[in-house]
Amino acid sequence: MESFRAEITPSLVRKGLGRECSRLMRAGRWMAVAFVALASLAPWRAEATDRVALVMVGEDYEKFQKSVIGVKRAAAIAEALHAKGFSVLFSANAPNARARAILLDFSQKANGADLALAFLVGHVAAAGDESYFLPVSAELHAATDLFSRAISVSSVARIAGKAKAGAVIVLMTTPNFEIEVPDVDPRPRYAAENPKSVATIFSASAKLPVSRIDAATKQATDAVIDLLQQPTPPLAVLVRAASADVGASFGAIPDANLAKPTPTSAAATDGPAGASLLQQARSEAEKAKAELQRAQSEASRAQAEAEKVKAEAQAQFAREKDAGGHTIENAARGAATPSIDESQLGKRQRERIQERLKQMSLYTGPIDSIMGPLTREAIMGYQRSTGEAVTGYLTPEQFQVLLPGGKE
Repeated sequence: MESFRAEITPSLVRKGLGRECSRLMRAGRWMAVAFVALASLAPWRAEATDRVALVMVGEDYEKFQKSVIGVKRAAAIAEALHAKGFSVLFSANAPNARARAILLDFSQKANGADLALAFLVGHVAAAGDESYFLPVSAELHAATDLFSRAISVSSVARIAGKAKAGAVIVLMTTPNFEIEVPDVDPRPRYAAENPKSVATIFSASAKLPVSRIDAATKQATDAVIDLLQQPTPPLAVLVRAASADVGASFGAIPDANLAKPTPTSAAATDGPAGASLLQQARSEAEKAKAELQRAQSEASRAQAEAEKVKAEAQAQFAREKDAGGHTIENAARGAATPSIDESQLGKRQRERIQERLKQMSLYTGPIDSIMGPLTREAIMGYQRSTGEAVTGYLTPEQFQVLLPGGKE
């Protein structure tokens, strides 16, 4: 979520607008704070169950097309595992922060369990030697975005490795990138060393044409559902079903049977007996959708309020005089100077702007070409240092100073 700021004169502060801007700037941070609080609980160990499963599905993506393997199929997998005595964590259409919080729960439950299974169902992208499951809120402009906006498959394998045996089954579909993202591959890559007694399975392989991945995953998903509905399916057979003869498998396949344990050793299941996991999925999806709508509404309101404050500040600048009694006309004219059209800038040009601002000790963020809050702060710092109108957006003259000739 973008943050918005405007320069405030003392008279506007007296009206309370400065405090309102500060409040609005903090409005989008509650999710990050909540996730940090959850992360602080990571060392805590929940009471281990005998067998635990995570089923995480993404279907209604915000920036990509809908996944062909949706919540209904994932719920069928979760219900079959539930019927076999697994303690099931089920997540549907979770944004990034919620997905990571659910992984923390899975980590606590898997610690010391006899068997831990994770099913990741939805869009997958790869960069380097790693594959990443995309939460529904994922937005990718560069390969490095995967580190913070997606879930590393090898990280999920390490979580499953906290149990005595485990498996991660990735039923992957392909996101449609409107603009090609350099170094990002929709086919799986996986060079991580799995924990002992953990297998990682993809429903597609690096050799499979991208155009065939979704169809192969449909076949694999149906095979997995059919197998889990059998009374005593071995884990090795489940792995073969998930790869559907065209997928990829990594690590040792544990010798385990998925048959329901006897009542004396059956694991406790989450939620009330006989509860519908599909209904839970729908409820989870509705909550995620409501959270997203609230965040978008807050962002729109923050932007509108910030623009209003900015306009009032500029009008006040034009009316007031400085300490020497001179009318502040230059600031008013500077504020009215049109900014450059950033949509016409190339990726390298945006990176060069960040590099120049970093050289001036104004920019502290990554060189990622994204003109976000940190870049806006740095531009405002540069404008303050030159005595020009502080807007966070470069004028053509300022652009030429930072990038002489506008070179790439």
